[in-house]
Amino acid sequence: MPLRTADIVRTQGAFAALKDVALRRRFCAALNDVMGELDYKVVACAINKDAPVAAYGLAALDPGLPAAVSHQAAHLRSAP
Repeated sequence: MPLRTADIVRTQGAFAALKDVALRRRFCAALNDVMGELDYKVVACAINKDAPVAAYGLAALDPGLPAAVSHQAAHLRSAP
């Protein structure tokens, strides 16, 4: 099962049970223990969303978000 940060943070999909605070704490502690023992490399990137938003509209911000949330995010980005 993929560990998608969005699903874990939003407690959705396979991680919906993490709405239970005690379970979430145990899960995060166990995940931290595992991550502390694994040998891995982190690869990160940043995406300039200006061009995709210009080309695809609000859906470019996060296609998984409801349109209302994407609209709010776009409004916040354009705020002075």
